[in-house]
Amino acid sequence: MDWDSGIDRIARALGRIPWEVWHVDRAKLLERPAFKDIGDTSDRYPPSAFITLMAMAGLNDYQTEDKAEIGYWPPLWKQVTSKNVPHDISELEGILRPLYGEMITYRGKDAREKERQRKIHVKRLQTFLKANSSLAQELWSMQPDQVAVDLPKLWRRFATTMDQGPYAKTIAYAPKTIGNALHILGLDSFDYTGIPIPSDYRLGNLTPQLKQSRFTNDTPSKIQEFWADVLSIMQQLEGRISTYHLDNFLWPYEGAHDKLSWLEESPGIDEALSRQIVDAFKAIEEVRPR
Repeated sequence: MDWDSGIDRIARALGRIPWEVWHVDRAKLLERPAFKDIGDTSDRYPPSAFITLMAMAGLNDYQTEDKAEIGYWPPLWKQVTSKNVPHDISELEGILRPLYGEMITYRGKDAREKERQRKIHVKRLQTFLKANSSLAQELWSMQPDQVAVDLPKLWRRFATTMDQGPYAKTIAYAPKTIGNALHILGLDSFDYTGIPIPSDYRLGNLTPQLKQSRFTNDTPSKIQEFWADVLSIMQQLEGRISTYHLDNFLWPYEGAHDKLSWLEESPGIDEALSRQIVDAFKAIEEVRPR
């Protein structure tokens, strides 16, 4: 299937999904596996501290031995809920250091590779939360409504701070975890303009012919480019949809064992639309780079 046909096919199917499905309310967000152990963290932490915590969590969410909802987020919440609320960035770094240095099991063929990943995660923690990170310092003092306005700018600054391209998975993922933080704090409208979808293995499974294309420092991968084009068409029908909403849909869809049943559980998606969506996803498995 050629690029334009694939975009048109999946955009027409997803464009029929009602806004209520895209706009997950706070209660349903907290029911997701990643947040089932969050406890009272969002109530105990000052809003800016909670947002900073979630940004760091997004920047280091990769290369764990188990899926993130099993091997990453539960240990994170266990560590955070067992400690007092940090008063500054240095204390937050002290809370999270054992998580990345000891508690998480990293993916690797042998012990040497696992240890290498451990050191990388600890270094990334220090890069973002040490006092020389002006971005973390600013996040620590920003009000949620300001973060909501500045999210596209923050995405670019994550790339600079972490010395990575803006289309790298964790750089694209950090704004999503901040979006989740804002949503949990009761602010569910934020600017997501231009922020790409995190190009992880699940998205690669949806469009396997596009897997080989990687991002560069200033250019998105073909997977990110494909979904940006899909989103552009969908926004003509529902302007409120952003990459944040699209990723929140694609991630669990790809992981669902029975995709038809998963779709039909959502309000406003009947059997006919479910089949149209599943058929569209099957079709884009053959979409080729342009």
